[in-house]
Amino acid sequence: MVLVPLLKSLEAMLNEPSVIKEVEQPHANTIDNGRIYDYCDSEACKLHPLFSRDPSALQIILYFDEVECVNPLGSKTKKHKIELENDNGYEFTISGRKRTFRGSIAFVSGDNLGLQELGGFKVGPGANCKCRECMGLADEIKRMVSRIKGLKDSVFGKHGW
Repeated sequence: MVLVPLLKSLEAMLNEPSVIKEVEQPHANTIDNGRIYDYCDSEACKLHPLFSRDPSALQIILYFDEVECVNPLGSKTKKHKIELENDNGYEFTISGRKRTFRGSIAFVSGDNLGLQELGGFKVGPGANCKCRECMGLADEIKRMVSRIKGLKDSVFGKHGW
């Protein structure tokens, strides 16, 4: 397992001129047509306790790809707690200067295995809850598919398709 130091990674990204420019000059959708062009246009962002007040707050996106979501830090988690969400933010060194930013997780994306474990679902081929979208149990899904297949066969069979 590889642990990625989030705050050090953020600091390295913030030292990239193109990244810090986006943070310093947050965009705003000037077209009021009700469309969502990116996360900043969404109700989730507009109602978020931090993002709604601080347009330059860091919007962190986490992506899990076939990883085990375990806590390798054990009882030392308080020592490694991310400090971006507190009112004072976290102090980074950007181009040799100390700068404080606040931030929060905007959303989490990933593959089924990682997200199922993150969501507390059983993972692997023996898991009973097969779909996190409909929360369907394996037996229920099997029965529904069987009914749909039977209906399809009877309708299409009558018409010679």
